[in-house]
Amino acid sequence: MFGPIFTRELVVSPERTKIYVARSIYAALFLAISATAWLLITGSQQIRDVGDFARFGIRLFSILAPLSLTLSMFQSALLSASSVSQEKDRKTLDLLLLTNLSSYELTVGKLASSLLHAFILPFATLPVLMSCTVFGGVDAQQTLRVFGVTLASSIVSGAIGSALAFRCEKTFLTISLTLLTLTAWLIAGETAPYWTSVPACNVSPYSAVLAAAEPIQTQPQTNFYLFCALTAILIYTPVILRVRIWNPPRIVKAPVVESTAENPVNIHAENLISRPVWDNPILWREVRTAAYGRRLFLYRLGYLVMAGLCLYAVLSQSQTASDCFFYIAPLALLSLVLINTQSVTAISTERDGKALDLLLSSDLLPSEFVWGKLLGAFWNSKEMVLVPPILVGVVWFFKSISGEYALYLIIGYLILTLFSATLGLHCGMIYANSRQSIGVSLGVVFFLFVGVAVCLRMMLTFSGSFQAQFQPFLALIVGGGAGLYAALGIRNPSSAIALASFGCPCATFYALVALMMNYSLGVFFVVCVAYGFAVAAMLVPAIYEFDIVSSKAD
Repeated sequence: MFGPIFTRELVVSPERTKIYVARSIYAALFLAISATAWLLITGSQQIRDVGDFARFGIRLFSILAPLSLTLSMFQSALLSASSVSQEKDRKTLDLLLLTNLSSYELTVGKLASSLLHAFILPFATLPVLMSCTVFGGVDAQQTLRVFGVTLASSIVSGAIGSALAFRCEKTFLTISLTLLTLTAWLIAGETAPYWTSVPACNVSPYSAVLAAAEPIQTQPQTNFYLFCALTAILIYTPVILRVRIWNPPRIVKAPVVESTAENPVNIHAENLISRPVWDNPILWREVRTAAYGRRLFLYRLGYLVMAGLCLYAVLSQSQTASDCFFYIAPLALLSLVLINTQSVTAISTERDGKALDLLLSSDLLPSEFVWGKLLGAFWNSKEMVLVPPILVGVVWFFKSISGEYALYLIIGYLILTLFSATLGLHCGMIYANSRQSIGVSLGVVFFLFVGVAVCLRMMLTFSGSFQAQFQPFLALIVGGGAGLYAALGIRNPSSAIALASFGCPCATFYALVALMMNYSLGVFFVVCVAYGFAVAAMLVPAIYEFDIVSSKAD
């Protein structure tokens, strides 16, 4: 049905150990969240009757359902996008285009094989969601409705990532546009009732999953399923029809001048203009050339549009100064993800294009390579670095927050941008597989900020004394720190990496809790120390040891 590409993936995938490891990790993560929630509720109050069990089941289900949707959507999009982009970077997509595979078998086969891995998450977490029915308050129909919305949203997300990957030339542009498109879909879906008569649950995944989780189904999911099916068809039909027109990219070359023995062509003519190269050729390439494609204005334009919407919400007269930061925080998180993507693809693209081995064999100094890539990542993501501090300055000017508080936010955000860029550089150097390096790098960012935010939401949902809640969260955060150490220290384990891996989750958790208590100085100090130390732990070995895993190990 989907062609030989999908058939091969279907046969080979069960032989890979990482499939079973990933499935076990996903299920264990949701089980750990469920166990933590149970410890929270039993530590803060007594469970007297079945009504308390039912209320716990409802609260737990309201946390796990949106979390499963978020992880499934972004995982499907990134897997589909990176699968095609890696084929492009390695020039193996050109070989597939030369075969007798039809355009349908090539494009739909790549999408289906990517979704085969992406569906591991929702299917692995389905038993955990079903376990909520044991407590009461949630029935099997609610769980299946949430599962259906999650699968439909994942299919559309995968179609978006795969379509952009077939159209764009570079991995960075593909992943950036994919993330921006998913964010735009969520924003447009949630605000649809304000500018149209369409309910949000018909077009927005989050509203649809919340409606599906309701005990009494007031809004059927049929309209959302039809929307997802129509969207996936409209997105992927042009890809099927034009994949051999878009790929390989048409490069216009200068006309060839024929010469004869009587009139030879001087290929070393004096009127040829050469471009001067800086002392650091890596930085010159990142800044002065189109190293990441000629359509970078698309992702910059998309980001600035979202920043403009955020600015409009900030300047709204109905918003207070504290409410404005709920609009700036998601934009800042998106900026950190894009900066991290730029940094990690700066290494992975070189490796897939077989250019990293040439750079390592040259006379480049380690400091030139590392600082060139790092500063180049900041230059190519300068909008993401500058816009959130500017919005904080706008809030300070119009909403009358203190200058001290604004300064803490700006400096703290700049340190987080340095951490995100250094993290991407570190993961790109220690992982030979491009998809693995991108997945680990973005996964760390999501865990440190989205994962800890989920923990904070659990604390607010199962309200009680902080002393009773801290111990379960400490166990969850320590487990996450162990996972970070395994991911970041797999190549060169060190005590500094271990301290950073366990310190950053604890620092982020403390910062979110202290921020709710208006402890601005404590948040600033903890963020600066923890993430500044993490930057040094990753950057110093990269400059002095310069141990990059060879692409031959892939």
